[in-house]
Amino acid sequence: MKRKGPVVDLKSFLEKAAAKKRAQELTQTNLNPSICQESQMQLVIYQGQPEGVSSSGPSTIPPEPEPEISDIAVSDNESKSSDEDIDESIYNIEHDPGLRSPILSYGVNDQDTVRRAYIALGPCRPKMKACDFPQHNSGGMRRFQPKWFDEFKWLEYSVHKDAAYCFVCYLFKDGDHGKDAFVSEGFRNWNMKDRIRRHAGAIDNAHCEAEEKHNLFIKPKSSIRESFASNTAQYKADYLARLTWSLKCARYLARQELSFRGHDEKKDSKNKGNFRELLSWLAGNFECVNRVVGDNAPSNCQMMDHKIQKDLLSACAHETTKFIIEELGDECFTILADESADAYQQEQLALCLRFVNKKGETIERFFGLVHVGDTTALTLKEAIQSLLMQYQLPFSKVRGQGYDGASNMRGHVNGLKKLIMEESPSAYYTLVKLAGFYPHNFEPEEMNQLPFQLRRYIDDVRNDDNFKNVKGLSQLSVLLVKTGKVLRYDIVYKLLKLVLFLPIATAGVERIFSSMNYIKNKLRSKMSQEYLNDSLVTFVEGDFFLQVKDEDIISHFQKMKDRKID
Repeated sequence: MKRKGPVVDLKSFLEKAAAKKRAQELTQTNLNPSICQESQMQLVIYQGQPEGVSSSGPSTIPPEPEPEISDIAVSDNESKSSDEDIDESIYNIEHDPGLRSPILSYGVNDQDTVRRAYIALGPCRPKMKACDFPQHNSGGMRRFQPKWFDEFKWLEYSVHKDAAYCFVCYLFKDGDHGKDAFVSEGFRNWNMKDRIRRHAGAIDNAHCEAEEKHNLFIKPKSSIRESFASNTAQYKADYLARLTWSLKCARYLARQELSFRGHDEKKDSKNKGNFRELLSWLAGNFECVNRVVGDNAPSNCQMMDHKIQKDLLSACAHETTKFIIEELGDECFTILADESADAYQQEQLALCLRFVNKKGETIERFFGLVHVGDTTALTLKEAIQSLLMQYQLPFSKVRGQGYDGASNMRGHVNGLKKLIMEESPSAYYTLVKLAGFYPHNFEPEEMNQLPFQLRRYIDDVRNDDNFKNVKGLSQLSVLLVKTGKVLRYDIVYKLLKLVLFLPIATAGVERIFSSMNYIKNKLRSKMSQEYLNDSLVTFVEGDFFLQVKDEDIISHFQKMKDRKID
């Protein structure tokens, strides 16, 4: 195969690279080190401040990031990468391994893109306690054990099929190695743990080959060209600084619900859109920004392309949602859902989670927005399940449902309420009588202890001055945590939390649509579904978004796609 482009003289190439490095070192020596100090930089973009801090005075822009030792990959060409031109949503990425299409069913040119999407999601490992996994007869009544996840890093679990799968074999096992239960129908013989261990087997078996391909895929070897030119500390530091300033612009625009792109983003345009104009303004006012962006950045690593903007926003939304998952922890929750048409007349389903946090506070958090082709109960149920499984939340953790008054969402025999209760018997609707709540959440021993514990609890609380002015169950829950009584009356507190899960109304979900109509309006009616969801998550959950560190966003951004060093 003939090599494209002019022949490069290796000796002259190395001499030029060495001369360029000496020139950079000389320039850095002569630079005034106080140019970019925090004390001399005034606030130019608002990224939000913690509560109690006045916004009237000037703030500062963080100094340029320090170089990192670890390899940082960048795109060969922002606007020409074939992988980044493809919308991953068209591949119907399913987190549950029991619902996935075989990797070999995708086109040869698309398989790497699909693999990257699944690697970004990680193995499917639902956040369920051991007792929440279903039982079936397998040498006796047995169930999957979540502690196996720690022992077998490649193992994942399908809620849909109640079966175990191998993550790396799904992604990289060759089709000529024969049928494997850990890839096809799933492994369900819970009494035969040795079969799981034997799957990894010898060094030269199919699983080990797939694991080696996986490791090479996520950490590709450097080429000679990369070693000569790109893989230097200064190059990586400049890339990290350039990416950080692009991220700061993205965070500001997302926080303010402003559009990123303009109608004309050409170099001679008078208005290139908010993102490019903001970055250009920063470069024009601060030398530490100007040094790494625009004309001073490599033409194929500008970090301003619209695909880069979308990926940055997606990483922001992902890290924001992780805060919600951390706040939720192992607690059960209620789902609040509603649907409405957007500015482009597409049906959108908004999902919120209601739960009790570690402080005893009742919390409602926006979890995601998904486009639905129709509003039938089955379609809505599948949309909700897909959103939950993106973050390993199974239906078995659902303890309540709250919807609007649409007949397809409540009241009918085939309504969404019934479909979800078939998945989780504890997912009661808000009008069920209190006496019949949650029979599956208490062990027989706990049910026997509850009357005695309840009597002691009532006597204790009545004689405690801290509880004399309690005005509701929410305040009671907070006080029980604050005073440490939750340890003494754990069964009573469990029942209290289950009652607090019950939503009074779905007004919180309705407010999501107000924000949606502001973001996706008549002038921005054709934005992608993923972009709309990411914009809503970062705006609605702005308090968490402000707590997310730039380093965490950049780390997820790097993992999203194969960004080769130039």
